[in-house]
Amino acid sequence: MSFFRFFKSSNEPTIGKDIKWSDVVGKVFQITEFDRNDTIIDIFDNVIAKSKFKPYGYLKVVSNEFEKTFRLPIVHRDDFLLAATVFDSPTLTKKLNILELLVTYVPEHKTKMALAGIHHALHYALVPNGTISKYYELTNDNHNEYFEKIFGQLVWSGQIKVNFNSDLILI
Repeated sequence: MSFFRFFKSSNEPTIGKDIKWSDVVGKVFQITEFDRNDTIIDIFDNVIAKSKFKPYGYLKVVSNEFEKTFRLPIVHRDDFLLAATVFDSPTLTKKLNILELLVTYVPEHKTKMALAGIHHALHYALVPNGTISKYYELTNDNHNEYFEKIFGQLVWSGQIKVNFNSDLILI
């Protein structure tokens, strides 16, 4: 049973509000839009949110596994910076017609409610168009192997980046 069944009346349910974080851990989504929520990055790369109590921004995401488009809040500064590196780059935004920007939510430490705590938990990958469809066509036994091909080794501290794999082929 899909947890989206209960949200048919809502245009875009929001993770953490309408959908539990624990329901989306390790799921692969394609980002279709980036809403900055009035957050800015100044000339010194400081991220300045419009409110301490609201997300830095939102990602509008879709997935072959679910029935709806929904909003994924960006609640960590580094996760916001990673999204901005793609959407602020004229070169990369031009390539989004031949590449998919995928995201997954995987906190470093798994808690009962799957909240990330103080660490970033969104992991991004730029991959060829059609990757998400091919990923969800795979049997569950193959998901782990291809998840790593898409996102690479997940990193929670140190140098975090958007994984770029333009040669990824899923069979």
